[in-house]
Amino acid sequence: RERHLYTLSASQYISMRRDGKVTCEEYSSALVKRARYYRLYNQWIYSSYDLFDKLITGAMELDALAASKGVESLAPLYGLPIPMKGTAAVIDYPSGSGSGV
Repeated sequence: RERHLYTLSASQYISMRRDGKVTCEEYSSALVKRARYYRLYNQWIYSSYDLFDKLITGAMELDALAASKGVESLAPLYGLPIPMKGTAAVIDYPSGSGSGV
């Protein structure tokens, strides 16, 4: 199942999420597992992989919100993790690329 999740495009994920075939937590957990596995290949230049747990917690919160208010009440891309370039300034996620930004 995880291998299938790795191959999904954003639109396929959104469709499956709306149909209840995948949860934000399941999808995020699969992607985090893969990123942690391949961390030594320098795919992710990141200094604190523990912050990936924050992603999974957020995904669980989104699943709970969708369960209480309905999937359609949330934005269409909710629960879709989007990797950012290392020089992007994002609160709580320090740049690991060595950039002074």
